[in-house]
Amino acid sequence: EDKVLSYIKQLKEGVNTGLFAILGHPDVILSAGIVPTDNIKTAFSDLIKTARNKGVLVELNANGIRNNGFWYPSDMLIDACTETDAKVVISSDCHNPEVLCDDYFRKLYAYALSRGLNIATTEEVINVIYRK
Repeated sequence: EDKVLSYIKQLKEGVNTGLFAILGHPDVILSAGIVPTDNIKTAFSDLIKTARNKGVLVELNANGIRNNGFWYPSDMLIDACTETDAKVVISSDCHNPEVLCDDYFRKLYAYALSRGLNIATTEEVINVIYRK
């Protein structure tokens, strides 16, 4: 628990610098099989709220599904994004061109839509990245 809380704290410190446009798969640490405690869930929700308030997009990453079944994006991330109405971006996180916009990406996008997540438009992503 202490290591995960330290990780979340570091992510939050990074978001607060104003140097980041997108918070990339913040729940990747759960791919090690960590079960979130109430303390972790609270800290994580606060991280996502901070990202929303700073205008930082939160990434939902298809690689966690592609390579790990469904370790990430986690329910904890999906719930926190839903509760805070954080803007999310869906990413293939493709390490090979063949997986760009593959079935895993499309299924994750459909899942995000079904959960009512606030998916950023292409224009919003560009504006965040280029600080328009």
